[in-house]
Amino acid sequence: MPQSLKTILLFFILVICMNNANSQSVVIDEYLPSPIPEVEFYDIGGKNYNFEKFEGNVLLLHFWATWCMNCTQEMKALDQLQKALRKESIIILPISEDFKGAEAVKDFYKKHKIRNLLSFVDDNNELFSAFGATNLPTSFIIDTEGKNVVRIVGAADWQSRQMIELLKSYVHPRESMNADYINVLKEQNGWQESESANKSKEVKDEIPAEAITNIGPAENKEGSDGSHFTNIHGDQFSLKVKRPVNSAIITQDKEEKTDD
Repeated sequence: MPQSLKTILLFFILVICMNNANSQSVVIDEYLPSPIPEVEFYDIGGKNYNFEKFEGNVLLLHFWATWCMNCTQEMKALDQLQKALRKESIIILPISEDFKGAEAVKDFYKKHKIRNLLSFVDDNNELFSAFGATNLPTSFIIDTEGKNVVRIVGAADWQSRQMIELLKSYVHPRESMNADYINVLKEQNGWQESESANKSKEVKDEIPAEAITNIGPAENKEGSDGSHFTNIHGDQFSLKVKRPVNSAIITQDKEEKTDD
């Protein structure tokens, strides 16, 4: 899509979203199954996806943006909904329409502690246009046969029984954990784990040497004096306390009292 047309489209989307910001109306339109566009989309790491990857699941395709006022609370609700439905054959696909792309999504997910949702970007608005969406937020339900069956315009209450039952009505029962969702979530969480590891390393490097306690691995001996402990990884440790730096002063005070 040419940059000029993209800019114009984003402008009209923003205007419509601002006009709908004060409106709480939600339009739910169920219709006969229709084919979905064969358009690829991308996660925040740049990996391309298509709907065939999630075949056999009910998909909630959710178009949103970080600058959309109605989208913030809805994304938080969807995050909790995906957690609650992790054993169901339901996968929420949030598609960001931010022109800043992945970085805007990363910042939003970290700021609002979104941990259960997958993350995708459509910064060229190709998928948005292919589905005929005209404002944000807009969602579509795709059934297990890969057909578009429901259109939801506006910020829906995803914690309500009505919306949950609507999603589940298109699910074929399945006993096992939703491996498709779990596997993709693990793939996409790589950037978060990497950033957390780097942050932990930076914090560790900032600790002054004199503040580090003398803690070392302990042998598992019988008759332990109770100073041994085990961390979450199963490693045993003992706490060896160095002599306090002011012990010499304490000793000197005692000697002076003895002399008296």
